[in-house]
Amino acid sequence: MEIAIHSKSGQICRELKELLTTLPALQCVTLQKLPEAIPEWLLTEESRLYVPSLGEETQGLELHQTGNSLQNLLEKLRQLSGIQRQGVLECALTLTGPRGFQKKVTASCEGMITTEIRGGNHFGFDAIFQKYDYEKTFAELDEVTKSKVSHRAKAFEKLRIKLESLNSAGV
Repeated sequence: MEIAIHSKSGQICRELKELLTTLPALQCVTLQKLPEAIPEWLLTEESRLYVPSLGEETQGLELHQTGNSLQNLLEKLRQLSGIQRQGVLECALTLTGPRGFQKKVTASCEGMITTEIRGGNHFGFDAIFQKYDYEKTFAELDEVTKSKVSHRAKAFEKLRIKLESLNSAGV
């Protein structure tokens, strides 16, 4: 089964590689933008950050493209402390296929927005998001740990289970 992958963040490679090692029958093509003719199987990925105290959602792609966006968000939160700095990262994966087939999975991580950018290995919100029970931001975590606890990792694990059942059914 060949699946075309579309991710606004462009950062699904690690989780996708892990998924492919568990389901070797899958062949994936990564798309930078959606094509005019939608492939037979398409997996879309979208991640977002929700900050309840601000009452707004921010897309990871926007942060990836504009360098000042992290600083702008930190500035909005500058006067806030404790629970007011809570954030929720969410990943939504949607797999569409022939004859109207569609499976959607979501997963999230709750944590706090830090007061400063921390860590060099990041895109999007990784440098300002610290998951509860962790001392480091996602940008400071090693890849092995992050690939087990992130919102994307959780969503891909849910999707892996669904794909295994499709694959074993010969879809």
